[in-house]
Amino acid sequence: MSSAAEILVVILSIALAVFIILGIICFILIIRVTRQIGDITKNMQNISSGIDNIVQNFAQISSPIIIMKTVLDLFKKFNKKGEKNE
Repeated sequence: MSSAAEILVVILSIALAVFIILGIICFILIIRVTRQIGDITKNMQNISSGIDNIVQNFAQISSPIIIMKTVLDLFKKFNKKGEKNE
């Protein structure tokens, strides 16, 4: 084999080794990022379920309060009409 071919084989071998090392490093970083994304999504699901529970509790509490307020407003309205007639 000629010296030019040997030099070309050495250069290509070095380039291949560099690209393989860079590929392994990128693969490891991608795995870490996907794990972090998975952790973040789990945290967001926990937060959203907590907020959903809070909203449901508020809805259960607010419905009777709104009904009571409406009844009191109607009661006050009829009391005012009754006082005007007397």
